[in-house]
Amino acid sequence: MKVEVQETDAESLLARIRVLDSEIALQEEVLAEDRKRRERFRLDNERRKHNYIPLILELLSLASESGQLKEQYEKAKTAASQSQTPGGAK
Repeated sequence: MKVEVQETDAESLLARIRVLDSEIALQEEVLAEDRKRRERFRLDNERRKHNYIPLILELLSLASESGQLKEQYEKAKTAASQSQTPGGAK
């Protein structure tokens, strides 16, 4: 009878190990998702702190020098006026 009790104990221990292994796997997935979320938050915070004004001004300056700024302005102006008219596309 002791052998049966030991087998039952071994089986129950193996069952508990399987349950714990699955719980560990689940928690590792949760941890990986949390790390990804924190990385996204870190990137978003860096973007919020960065000053993009010099970049924007430089891009506008380059577009102006190459003659594209006026062309893009006219396109945007036409698109804006068409979207504000009742028959204009949105």
